[in-house]
Amino acid sequence: MHITSTEGAKDQDKQETALNAYTTIIQFGAILAILLLYFGRIREVFAGFFGKNPKGLRLGLNLIYAFLPAAVIGYPVEKLLQHYLFNAWGIWPTVIAWGVGGIAILVVSALQRARLQAVATDAETSAAVQSVGVDELTPKQAFTIGLMQCIAMWPGVSRSLATIFGGLVAGMSMAAAVEFSFLLGFVTLTAATIFELRHFSVIHHYLGSSSPVIGIIFAGIAAFVAVKWMVSYLNKHGLEIFGYYRVVLAIATVALVVMNVLK
Repeated sequence: MHITSTEGAKDQDKQETALNAYTTIIQFGAILAILLLYFGRIREVFAGFFGKNPKGLRLGLNLIYAFLPAAVIGYPVEKLLQHYLFNAWGIWPTVIAWGVGGIAILVVSALQRARLQAVATDAETSAAVQSVGVDELTPKQAFTIGLMQCIAMWPGVSRSLATIFGGLVAGMSMAAAVEFSFLLGFVTLTAATIFELRHFSVIHHYLGSSSPVIGIIFAGIAAFVAVKWMVSYLNKHGLEIFGYYRVVLAIATVALVVMNVLK
């Protein structure tokens, strides 16, 4: 049977849709990993929505406030960015994100370190400057962190690092910023997975039924190990190493492009 170029293009589009949806749906494994790691907090939120935990209700509402920016502008903006940036500029938007993001992380890390030193050496400063905990976060601060999450739509920007960065800018301690970031990730990834389930029939057609299950299992294991390690590392050492990593990666990529190793 002869397949026209139009039919071939449509089939290719469907395959691309299946792959893109697959990469989102397997994040259900990451959702389960976060659920296991933060089960106590998530249980508090659900209890709060049923009127049994005021602290959990406050956290749940703040997670909704933080999720709103991505929910409203996420899908159309991300599609536009991917289409125009990748088609027009290739790898450069990603390289710019690595470099600018790395410098921003280093600046905020330096300010955070100076702030902690001031608190440690000056009792008056310590009383005046208190880190914001997850339970003390205001709706405005939560919404600001949600805006930072939207920056991750730009290729090369990490969602986790963007929201942790937003938490630090909002005055949270590193531990609180990391915790809120992953709780927000639980909400965001759950919503994205549910949204992409509309393509389940296409995924099943091109990738079968076993591939998503295997992907979810391995994504869950990888996410559990990565999140557990990242939480421990960030609470002890901060974001600084990720800033240096991104700057070095950006410089190395530019060098490889200049030498015509990458194009």
